Amino acid sequence: MAIDKVAEDQGGMMGGHSAGSWPRDVKQAYNLKCNSKPRSTVSGTDPYLALVMQCKEEAKDNKTAYIRKVICAPEPIVILSTEEQLDGMERFCTNGANFGVFSIDPTFDLGAFSVTTTTYEHLNLLSRRSGVNPVMIGPLMIHQKKEKATYNIFADHLLNSRPQLRNLQVVGTDGEVALSSPFLEKCPNLIHLLCFNHFKNNVVHQLKSIGVDESNRKCIVADIFGQQQGARFEEGIVDSEDEEEFLVRLDTLKSVWSERLGSKGLQFHKWFLKHKADAMRKKMLPVVRQKAGLGKPPKPYYSNRVECANSLLSSETDNRESAVDEFVAKMRDLTERQARNVRWAIIDKGPFRLHPSLRHLQLLEETWIVMSKEEKDSYVEMVMLSDVSQFADVEELQSNISEVQRSDDMGEDVLPLLSDAGDVVDSSDAVTEDVTHGLSLLANAALNVLDDYEEPAISEVHRSEELSLITFREFSQYLENQPSETIKGIYEKAVELLQKPNAIVRAPGCDVKARMVESRRLKERPHLVTPGKGKGEYKCEKNCPHYNGIKICSHAVATAQANGELLGFLEWFRQTSSKKTTNLSSVVKTDMPKYPGRKGGVPSTARRSCKKLPIAERVKRTYTAGEVPNTNPFFMKQMNTRIKVCQGCRQSLKSTNGELQPPPYDYCVARQERRPYTDRASGQLRTPSRESDSHYHLRVKCIKAVEPSFICTSLVIPEDLPLTDTHKAYIKEEFQISLDD
Repeated sequence: MAIDKVAEDQGGMMGGHSAGSWPRDVKQAYNLKCNSKPRSTVSGTDPYLALVMQCKEEAKDNKTAYIRKVICAPEPIVILSTEEQLDGMERFCTNGANFGVFSIDPTFDLGAFSVTTTTYEHLNLLSRRSGVNPVMIGPLMIHQKKEKATYNIFADHLLNSRPQLRNLQVVGTDGEVALSSPFLEKCPNLIHLLCFNHFKNNVVHQLKSIGVDESNRKCIVADIFGQQQGARFEEGIVDSEDEEEFLVRLDTLKSVWSERLGSKGLQFHKWFLKHKADAMRKKMLPVVRQKAGLGKPPKPYYSNRVECANSLLSSETDNRESAVDEFVAKMRDLTERQARNVRWAIIDKGPFRLHPSLRHLQLLEETWIVMSKEEKDSYVEMVMLSDVSQFADVEELQSNISEVQRSDDMGEDVLPLLSDAGDVVDSSDAVTEDVTHGLSLLANAALNVLDDYEEPAISEVHRSEELSLITFREFSQYLENQPSETIKGIYEKAVELLQKPNAIVRAPGCDVKARMVESRRLKERPHLVTPGKGKGEYKCEKNCPHYNGIKICSHAVATAQANGELLGFLEWFRQTSSKKTTNLSSVVKTDMPKYPGRKGGVPSTARRSCKKLPIAERVKRTYTAGEVPNTNPFFMKQMNTRIKVCQGCRQSLKSTNGELQPPPYDYCVARQERRPYTDRASGQLRTPSRESDSHYHLRVKCIKAVEPSFICTSLVIPEDLPLTDTHKAYIKEEFQISLDD
């Protein structure tokens, strides 16, 4: 952040005039940053009105717009995104051959509103710190409620902006149904991942609510999520190979938890089966995570990286709550800095570097400096559109760059920059002009007033040599009840209109003071501004957003200035606005949640105190019901009519008509166990005082459902069992035990 801030003060990556103008490292950047003067800001009183007007202004150019949508009723919603963020989501989240996880996560405590953050992985870059694809902040939504209808608006906007997003491959959430449902309903092939941490926290919270002690809570969490001991990882039910194994193992845990905890264990199992089992089965098993590109064996999905992005939002606001328009301005700065950091990677600076397969596109600083702005823009676009799996064809661009390098190396003179008057312009001045290209003279004058409180020269204002235009500071005093961004926008546009030839002309057939004023929003016709009935009053048309909202606009200000009556108009506005002020923010917050930006009493994710060892071995976790594990062997046993249910899959050991099944299933597996049972008289769960045979299908899967550490070849086969060739062939295939003489 410090490098970017200082570099931008020196012209930025796209406009820097020499590599020496950029800081060498972070230390130098922080030293320079400490000596820079912070920009002053003016607080407003109606932030939502400011956003509505700013959204209207930005709508004229979709390529540079950031405030994409402002909804005032029934719920105030603001959607923020740049074209680059939408392009990144489309490029890196919809390609079935190479994709990253698209994540959505709400965050809180940023203001009197909630913010839903989207993130995606930039597959063309690697983070210098972690060595993995960096997580980029995507579109944001500012809202009040956390309902499905609210998130539907967000999903609809994104999919309408980029229809290709209907092909999103993977979405990761914290399990909030209202948040994920709109995307799952609109994207047919979307894989949904749940955050392991959030799921685990929900489990622990439920265990606490029913009074389970800490040691048993840890044991149950390990049964579900597994447990690492050294380099050995015991897999929980979340690591089941398929849905069938998951259900079998979950059913087994019913008796395990009931023996450990009695009625509390049964109560928790019932809750888990009702509220959590389906979500884990469909969104967390290895087969799902593997399809989502999390490796093999697949890693768990955590939303930690998304929450780091949320933390970045908080740090951008200095960990303090902001008014909504101030928050939007800070998010714009953050988004612009993120875009610049992506570009810094091209010359091997900043927090990111290019992916190894794109490293051949990296340029030297000296090469980058001498490229024109158009060449830089084209090169950035080409690099960002390159596929990490293929080497992009850049022969033509590289040859052009080589030509530039050769010219520079030969010491050829560079033509000096000339002003309109033919004077030589200092290169640093030229850089400043290039950086502010696209801003009007009024914009620069207004920014200078905001930053340094220097008054712009009156003689620079077109057609106002005799009529002095007041300074921005004086202008602001008449509009003291209006948001700062609104005041700034009206002032800048008014000066721009006064500068531009033929932008303000007399209105034929109207009052001598009436004017036709150019409209940037309505290209086909100008606005008609006429004198009002009040002393000094000027009226614009109702289709002018600013005038319709607050009874003052740049068209009226420019007309009053052209007629030499600006101070009178501003005095009229100050007097009338003091009596009745339109405050959109007060209206849009009606019937909204009292504390929309509060997360509540959910604790933050705790950091691990120590680093875990790499996993060298993965085994199925053994579910120990009591203090002493069951070491009795599993042995083959001939079926009889009294044996009914398999303790592994909980299905019948007999055929559908109640008879014994044909070979090889006329045999089963048995083990001496103490299985809890419900006393018919008292209804209490009891554990028998002696062991008896528990029975299983002659299948490894059924045995492992109860004893995950079971080894196939450990099955005991009594010598006196009459086995046919069918039995022997099956045992050899299923248990890898050869019974041939």
